[in-house]
Amino acid sequence: MNIFINIAGMDWRQRFKEYLKDEQLSQSEIAARIGVTQGGLGHWLSGRREINLSDFMALCKASGANAQFILFGEGDAKSLLLAEIRKLVRPEPPAPPPVEAKNPVSAPKTAKPKKNKQLA
Repeated sequence: MNIFINIAGMDWRQRFKEYLKDEQLSQSEIAARIGVTQGGLGHWLSGRREINLSDFMALCKASGANAQFILFGEGDAKSLLLAEIRKLVRPEPPAPPPVEAKNPVSAPKTAKPKKNKQLA
């Protein structure tokens, strides 16, 4: 049974190729990440060879693609897990704390008259 079905005129292969293009990833780079040749990946993406589920999931994981999006065109293109990992690796910088004045500006002090020690 082939679970990689064609939906709305675009199959998973076309969505995956478009995803790679959008993310500026090469087939060679993804093939190296999952330990297959670029030719083997090319056979999967051209339809000359069927891909099994574990290899498909490896493709998604290696590229950061959301498997649900690649298969069915639903949801975000990027893996939610990858998005969460990126937040951990490159967290948004915290907002700077409010600046408190160390020396608050107050009215100028008036000089006290000096007592003359000689008069005492």
